[in-house]
Amino acid sequence: MHILSMSLRLVVFYAVALIGVRLMGKREIRELSPFDLVVAIMIGELVVIPVHDRTISYIQGIVPIILLVLAEILLSIISMKSHKARALINDTPTILIKNGIILEDAMRSSRYTNDELLVELRLNGIRSPEEVEFAVLEPGGHISVIPKSQFRPVTPKDLGIETEYEGLPVHVVNDGEILYDNLRVAGITEEE
Repeated sequence: MHILSMSLRLVVFYAVALIGVRLMGKREIRELSPFDLVVAIMIGELVVIPVHDRTISYIQGIVPIILLVLAEILLSIISMKSHKARALINDTPTILIKNGIILEDAMRSSRYTNDELLVELRLNGIRSPEEVEFAVLEPGGHISVIPKSQFRPVTPKDLGIETEYEGLPVHVVNDGEILYDNLRVAGITEEE
């Protein structure tokens, strides 16, 4: 009976945590800022405690999760409306390379090593910092690299070639089933 009770509690609290994370939005899943990481850890802890401790009622276990999700949503709304709040909550981007020169002070204050930076450059197809106009450490922890113009790939625009609009690529068949919503997005009919 104890295993059945714990299993039921696990399913209920897992569902509540999953709903809470979904309510926080896709941004939270895509890029985990330090604030988001703390929220994720706290939700995990808030789920584990009532699953193992049967003396905690469902309501006592669910309410803290809901309050944490609501606090996170509120802080997200505040950060969308206030640049200062956004900088405080999510941090700000830091320029690590400017015009091919590694900014040592910025690297030191971000606690980012040259080895880590070189790995990120290689992952972005860059062989040397000298090829970089700007490398920016984003609040989510990833590096955005803007190559110098002479190291960027040639585009049709560079060559004066006109191109046609291509639209958003969408799958119209998945696992043998027609995706009717995607047909509408693509502007085609089932017959085409």
